[in-house]
Amino acid sequence: MSLLDGFRAAFTGSSLAVGEEILDIFLEETPERLQALNAAMQADDVETAAQVVHGLANTLGSLRVTPALEEARALEHELRTNGASDRAIVHARELNLMTEEILQEITASRRDA
Repeated sequence: MSLLDGFRAAFTGSSLAVGEEILDIFLEETPERLQALNAAMQADDVETAAQVVHGLANTLGSLRVTPALEEARALEHELRTNGASDRAIVHARELNLMTEEILQEITASRRDA
């Protein structure tokens, strides 16, 4: 099972071009967002971390990447509810792993196309 299954189901035929544009934005912006999220988490800057993860969640939702979207929402909720708790750190690590996997899958699929 791929994290991009929802994307592939949602963006077919004439909507594929729109999906590709969203992927382009994701590839361009996500590495910087992850760096900003990690820096904010390390600095205990909960507000910035929550803002960054909210933006990332919006993009993940647009891509229909439900598992990563749910992780991002869980992280944002934890940050806004309990700050940079141990649970928030776990959610941040998991979101980083999932997002890196998505980036790698997109890159590989474009290389193979």
